[in-house]
Amino acid sequence: MSTEVRLRTATRVMIALITSACATTDRWRDEPITERPIAKLIEVPALRGPRTTDEALTAFPAERKAVAVRHAPQSGWPVDVQDVWLGLATTLEKGLAVGRPVDRRTLLRARVGTEVELDLTIAQFGPCPPAVAEHLGNVFGLIGHHIRLARGNERRPSFDWPVAPIIVTSSFGTRHDPLKPELRFHAGLDLGGSTGDVVIASGAGTVVHAGWMGGYGKAVVLQHTAGIETVYGHLRDVLVREGTAIQAGDAVGLMGSSGRSTGPHLHFEIRRDGEPIDPHDLIGLLAEEPRD
Repeated sequence: MSTEVRLRTATRVMIALITSACATTDRWRDEPITERPIAKLIEVPALRGPRTTDEALTAFPAERKAVAVRHAPQSGWPVDVQDVWLGLATTLEKGLAVGRPVDRRTLLRARVGTEVELDLTIAQFGPCPPAVAEHLGNVFGLIGHHIRLARGNERRPSFDWPVAPIIVTSSFGTRHDPLKPELRFHAGLDLGGSTGDVVIASGAGTVVHAGWMGGYGKAVVLQHTAGIETVYGHLRDVLVREGTAIQAGDAVGLMGSSGRSTGPHLHFEIRRDGEPIDPHDLIGLLAEEPRD
């Protein structure tokens, strides 16, 4: 799929979601819908002359509030409220419609900051008018385009689940400790199974630990590229040695209940730069449709 088609597709989705006045994270999801032309830019006088994307994003919250406080809550956006939004939207369109990469912090500010301000405006004046929604749809489409470009330039390992079938018995995050009456942070996923089930490497890497690891019991830790590690805990048997290069799908151990455990299962953990992340996020992210 070409970049132009992706951009047009994202634009259609953004417009539909904005006009529905429903603020959800689904705004950033690309959907395979019918293409439509991107709206032509319309010139709206800038409040303080030409500005960069970052300058516009910095100034906009105060500008929007200054205009919005002139009006009581009502059904329909006043003309001056529409004007200030069109000024931001056209500035962002021009700033993001470039061939070179855009700084990630700018993309985050444009995406999150604009959504926050849009929610506030919708709460006061109702659904976004079509004229504004058309241009904001272009903005969100351009943001999505730059995010996809950034992802395409990253070198990331490919991962899969270390056991089959996938039976998640305990999720990532805060949970009730199975051994004590208290809440504790769970840094991975517990995957159910039977003693002796084969545990495979989720991705290619190097064994940096193979043996007893405190509460993890018998465990294997693999170092991957991009600062990522995977941890396989509570094993009955460890089948690899430290320093060994491992391919995705190679057996690293057998499921057990060693260490701080109440029964046979695999504690599967993914760390990025030493910090645990939800395995669903990384494996789900890397299971996206192939990029152009």
